Amino acid sequence: KAREAVKNLAAKVEGVSIDPDLNTITIKGSLAALEEIRLLFEQIDIRPKQVLVEAKILQVNLEDEPFWGVGYDDSKGNKLHGLAFQSTDVNPPNGLYIRALHEDYQAWLQTIITKTNSDLLANTKILAMHNKSARLITGYKLGYYVRQVQDGTVLESVEFLNVGTQLQFTPLISSDGFITMTIMPKVSEGEVIDGLPQEQTTEVETVVTVRDGQSIIIGGLIRKKRTETESGIPFLMDLPLLGGLFKSTSIKDEKKETVILITPHIVSDDDFLDSVNPVISEK
Repeated sequence: KAREAVKNLAAKVEGVSIDPDLNTITIKGSLAALEEIRLLFEQIDIRPKQVLVEAKILQVNLEDEPFWGVGYDDSKGNKLHGLAFQSTDVNPPNGLYIRALHEDYQAWLQTIITKTNSDLLANTKILAMHNKSARLITGYKLGYYVRQVQDGTVLESVEFLNVGTQLQFTPLISSDGFITMTIMPKVSEGEVIDGLPQEQTTEVETVVTVRDGQSIIIGGLIRKKRTETESGIPFLMDLPLLGGLFKSTSIKDEKKETVILITPHIVSDDDFLDSVNPVISEK
């Protein structure tokens, strides 16, 4: 922007020197022209707005069928389940819900952790610039081999697939103190079969507007997994035809729900940024 502004005023100045590495511009010209350029630069050389986002990712193991999903009840008894869900995803996952909370959720979160078999996968803070994407990944990288043939030579390399829970968001800060968040949560599992990565994902994209410091909850990202385990008498269980008499198969069904809690704070001055920097460093 600064370069374009200087070009528009080129007729009024005697010379311009731009150093992109130092982010400096040296201009020679009359006092009137320099004053006009100074006023223009004050309008375009503005510190970008930033948002400090507190993010918590909770994984709940759903062992009982009646407890299908982690419902949030506020002080008025309002539940999250059954709310209208607006999303850019044409087929949002069944049971997925999103809501802006109007009160502190810490007591609810502590209750969920205490009463259910749950894990707090992430509890961190992310500093993001206005209209710039930020991403949080908790999980692991699934490695697999990629082979290419070039001039008769087989070249082999390793590539990685991010598996687990990912949260990508883009904040937009308005002048009235509201924050519009484009949020893209993704929950995935993967494995390598015959050398090829296989990924099962649950993901959605949505946009929500909240006040500065207001929390957002996203839930209903549910995954189901069935595991079959064989046990029995060694050697005998492997006999053809008769092996089935000496072994048994147990089936375990797992259902897990990922709940994401996001609280954005507008970073308005250096004092607030200095106060949160030590916390970010500890993470």
